[in-house]
Amino acid sequence: MKPTLRRTSGNPSSVIVFAGVDTTASTLARLHHLLAEHPDAQAKLRAEAISSLS
Repeated sequence: MKPTLRRTSGNPSSVIVFAGVDTTASTLARLHHLLAEHPDAQAKLRAEAISSLS
């Protein structure tokens, strides 16, 4: 096997796991950005979370 091919071929499940982590991180970053832009929605979400967890 050529060295370049051996380096790039690997376990396909590891690619899926890393892709899932990257997608989750991007989604959470976008969520925090939107909440920072909309403080009224952030306050509603915070109040609901506090009431649900209390």
